[in-house]
Amino acid sequence: MNIPSCARSTAGCVLVLVLWLGLALTAPPAAANPQEGTEPLRVELTSMSPAVLRPEGELTVRATVHNDSSETVTDPSVKLIMQRHVLTTRAAVDAWQDGTTSALIATATPFTAELEEDLEPHSTTAFTITMPSSPTFAETSAWGPRGIEVDVTGILEAAPTTGSARSLLLWFPSESPLRSPAELSVLTPLTPTGAEWHQAASEGRPVGEVAATRLLPVLRATSGAEMSWALDPALLESAPPVPATPLELGAEEAGDPDPDQAEPADRSDTDPGSDDNDPPSSPTDQDAPEAPEGTDDDAPGGGGTDGEGQDDGANGDQNDDGAAGEDTTDVAPGAGAGGPGADPNELATHLIEHTARRDVVGLDYADTDLPALAHAGDLNLWRLGQQRGAALLNQARIAPLMDVHWPGGRIDGTTLAALAGEDAQVVVTPEYTLAPDAPAGLPGSPTQVSTTAGEVRAVVPDERISALLTGHDASGAELDSLTARQLLLADTAAALRESGEDGPGFLATLPRDVSEADLGGHLRELADAPWMDLANLRELLGRTPGSGSEPRTAATATLPDPHRLAPEEVLDLKQMHDDVANLAATLPDRQGLLDQVQPGLLTSLSASWADEAGARDELLERVADLGAELTGAVRVEPGSSVLLINHSGELPVAVANDLPVPARVTVALQPQDPRLRASEPITAVLDPETITTVRVPIQAVANGNVELDVQLLTEPEGEVVGQGASFVVRVRADWEDIGTAVVAVLLAVAFLIGLVRTIRSGQRRFDPADPAASAPRKRDSGAQNPGAHGASGAGSTSSSVPGGASSEEKRR
Repeated sequence: MNIPSCARSTAGCVLVLVLWLGLALTAPPAAANPQEGTEPLRVELTSMSPAVLRPEGELTVRATVHNDSSETVTDPSVKLIMQRHVLTTRAAVDAWQDGTTSALIATATPFTAELEEDLEPHSTTAFTITMPSSPTFAETSAWGPRGIEVDVTGILEAAPTTGSARSLLLWFPSESPLRSPAELSVLTPLTPTGAEWHQAASEGRPVGEVAATRLLPVLRATSGAEMSWALDPALLESAPPVPATPLELGAEEAGDPDPDQAEPADRSDTDPGSDDNDPPSSPTDQDAPEAPEGTDDDAPGGGGTDGEGQDDGANGDQNDDGAAGEDTTDVAPGAGAGGPGADPNELATHLIEHTARRDVVGLDYADTDLPALAHAGDLNLWRLGQQRGAALLNQARIAPLMDVHWPGGRIDGTTLAALAGEDAQVVVTPEYTLAPDAPAGLPGSPTQVSTTAGEVRAVVPDERISALLTGHDASGAELDSLTARQLLLADTAAALRESGEDGPGFLATLPRDVSEADLGGHLRELADAPWMDLANLRELLGRTPGSGSEPRTAATATLPDPHRLAPEEVLDLKQMHDDVANLAATLPDRQGLLDQVQPGLLTSLSASWADEAGARDELLERVADLGAELTGAVRVEPGSSVLLINHSGELPVAVANDLPVPARVTVALQPQDPRLRASEPITAVLDPETITTVRVPIQAVANGNVELDVQLLTEPEGEVVGQGASFVVRVRADWEDIGTAVVAVLLAVAFLIGLVRTIRSGQRRFDPADPAASAPRKRDSGAQNPGAHGASGAGSTSSSVPGGASSEEKRR
């Protein structure tokens, strides 16, 4: 089959075209920034001044060009290209910066200059190009950002080659075209990182002392700017998060215990409660640990203060479902012996001295992971952190903005609902927590957010400005200092033009782990921008939503977070604190004991442990051991079974107190069987570091072995405190009756035997079988009447009638 030559050439052209299109479609896209392409020339901008070009000024750009080829580039020249029109939206700024917008469209006449020398192979050449503002700009030129591009062109192997780099130029006339500039509030968090918490706990140092290395340079770098602080009260603690010797409390004298209710026991006695005369036997004692050496009069983390500057209502009242007996209004936690004038560390001193000139938001103590507590359904520990933080701030005389919250962790709808349920006034929350179901109001203005527990006012930070302040783009990629600065200025200018409002407000938040290196001086440049004023947070919160704004709703109720504590772990911490709080209620200095456990417990709830999960687990284990040691310091000593042979008696209970301070507890017995009854609980004062015997009356009802639980309670709340014990009471109430009956029978028998013997002995004295023994003996008359014998003369005798008696004897 013969095909005409014209047809063959047409088919060949079509085939070539198809192959070319296929290669074009499968080829990778060009680099967004021309300087990152495959061209042998690579241009880097090193500086550009001024940051904002004004009339009668000139733009100076310094850059370097790299010849990455192995050949010399000849006849190099520099060309500065600038967009003709202002970038009025943030999207347009992004399109220019990432290379989407062409530099050959809508650009002004390039400004050119020649390089003096050729570009040698693999060499780097620095150059400077300067462009005066006039005649390019006039007073009437539109203000705002414009894209610029620096191109370096030369000849490489007889072919032209080009390298380029882009940036943004800001122009603003002498007379401001704005009625009022925009306001930017910058909220700087001052809170320890997870690594700093770990170091403080491991080394036994106050966390403020550890975090000062990072935070003091941040404070000094921003000291001249109008910024607001979000302050973690834990930075003001003067003691480490976990005490090295938890049982060193401030010993205080207490009244002597009632001698009728309690008796000090000798530690050397193996059974201090036993008594040979008492029917019951007491539980066996165990030796308690001796007091640690070096006990001070003041608690390591607390102790009393002189009360100067203390507000009785600073802490508020504990919620009804809070920990039993919890009250921190009497003594400020963590006060130390120095009181408000103490200087625990340099950071705390700096904070106290400089808070009067700026707005302060009080963060939750240790920047609590509020979402973890909200998902556990129990906010008692969050309330505890609020109370402790308020006491520390009040002690330092720092007055934060009322009821403004910036919770840590990954906030979701459940978190916002929890705050709404706590009647929070304002919440700083990211944009992702709100559903895009209503048009946004004025930028930065508070907006009402509807949650399942009610409404709450929310302020949404500007994520782009917040990221650019630390040298990152919206995706989190790190930018060089010049690009970050110019992009920050261009973005804020475009945001102002895009809003269409006079003087809109913006809120920027710095990251929780902010450092001096993150700032890079960009904040100062932004503060000098003529279209932007730095304002305190109070002014931003006072703004009202625009006319077109509507209430918004929380987006997702639950957002997963692999770093969040599980609900059961949160509840375990809550129970441990309740146990310690109950024990503290029995001591003369209750806050001293709470200061031993609260800092570590609240620290373990911090959101800063996201990248330090292993260190948090270590802290949780230490906190659990600390709680067990404290709650076990007051306990009922276990013993063997007790024998009760009476209808009633006193049961001696040995109670140990390992604390260096006295404890006032109530000893209560709970029989598990109605065959034994216990009287009302007995209250006793336990001497420090000893074992005290408390005698509790009991009453037997019927015989049997009864298990008896002994509990220690607070007074008057009746909450369980310390460690109780259980043992068996062998009730033998009829043994006493049987014994009494046996003794009575024996006594009766003995009486009868004695009576019989007495009678028989009397009968033997007058035996009728012996006449001589029963007849009366003859009396001697001489003996009876000596005068008659003398009168009758010698040898004469008186006669008598046998068997009879004289008349005188008869008369007698």
